[in-house]
Amino acid sequence: MNYLGRVYIRHKDYDMALKIHHDAYDIAQKLETKLDMTQSLVGLGQAYYAKGNVDAAIEAYRKSLNISLELNYNIEIKDAYEGLSKA
Repeated sequence: MNYLGRVYIRHKDYDMALKIHHDAYDIAQKLETKLDMTQSLVGLGQAYYAKGNVDAAIEAYRKSLNISLELNYNIEIKDAYEGLSKA
């Protein structure tokens, strides 16, 4: 689902991208799949940032970073830091 959200970001349909990423995050939470949670949060951060909502982007990136650091997900740590540095 996260890839689909990125497609919507590229097409500047930020509301649909946010919906897709929120749905993906909700599913990941219910299934307790933390890797998917971190990836969905990064997607949310990207969508919020593209839409111009920097505060929400920073919040999503920070949540992703916290989970990623806890579980040592290096790629997601990098993605979260990159998002934070842009925001």
